[in-house]
Amino acid sequence: MATKSNKTNVTILQRGGKKHHDVLESASLFFMRELMNAELACILNLRIEVRATKMQRGTVAISYLPVNSNEPCTDFTIILHRDRRLIDQIQDLAHELVHVQQSVSGRLQYHRSNDSKLYAWWEGVDMGAVEDIPYFSRPWEVEARCLEVALMNKLRQAVSS
Repeated sequence: MATKSNKTNVTILQRGGKKHHDVLESASLFFMRELMNAELACILNLRIEVRATKMQRGTVAISYLPVNSNEPCTDFTIILHRDRRLIDQIQDLAHELVHVQQSVSGRLQYHRSNDSKLYAWWEGVDMGAVEDIPYFSRPWEVEARCLEVALMNKLRQAVSS
């Protein structure tokens, strides 16, 4: 079942209903406004899929970012694990939206070369093959982990006031 709000650029897909779609939509819009200027947030099209498939074991969320693209991308897909608690899904969403912001700003770029490996450029520096960089050492992941906590704190403040 998909929901699309006329006033937003967020589409949420989930088989079997619309569980927490309004909360996920509100959280995604809040995070987008915090991470990007209003003009940019308005032109992005975000598709959120809440599911248990398409993810490797141990993966809780994925953002699909453009590969080998020199053109600005405005369409992004984030997959959240269906079986996680709502608060964890929201934090995963914050983390993945940091990656969207990193991609839109051009700070994070992925390229696939002739050897089929995925390579990353971070802030203009060739980082090499992504698989050769330990996950917790990838600077874009370090930033996303820090910002997801800050975003969750801002969201909690906004909801409680």
